[in-house]
Amino acid sequence: MVKDRTNQYYTELLTYMRGATEDYPAYDIKGGMKYTNTPAHFPWMFLHQIDGSGTAYTLSNGEQAINLAYQLDIYEKVSLGACRDMANKARVWFVEHGFRITYFNPIDNVNDRTINRFSMRVAKIET
Repeated sequence: MVKDRTNQYYTELLTYMRGATEDYPAYDIKGGMKYTNTPAHFPWMFLHQIDGSGTAYTLSNGEQAINLAYQLDIYEKVSLGACRDMANKARVWFVEHGFRITYFNPIDNVNDRTINRFSMRVAKIET
């Protein structure tokens, strides 16, 4: 059985984003794992698990590993550049934790052009 670490990953990522690193400043970012149309605070980080399918089974049908994938959306009102900087900081954290980046792009917000959004998808085999 593979342990579900989603809450752990979310908490560690949010803590990392709020702290300064050698290359990036600390961000006053809030977030959640439940989608909201309009975040109450900016910047905002939304982490959503998009895959957790099994990938390695034993002969007795035990699950040894899963295909774990997340989508992270970052919302910011200052500028797309500031949003991209936050996404790059999150990218560093994911790579350090064994994820590979499968998607990394800004998303047009057709409902409100004052809100910038950057989206990334990450994946790894979780054991």
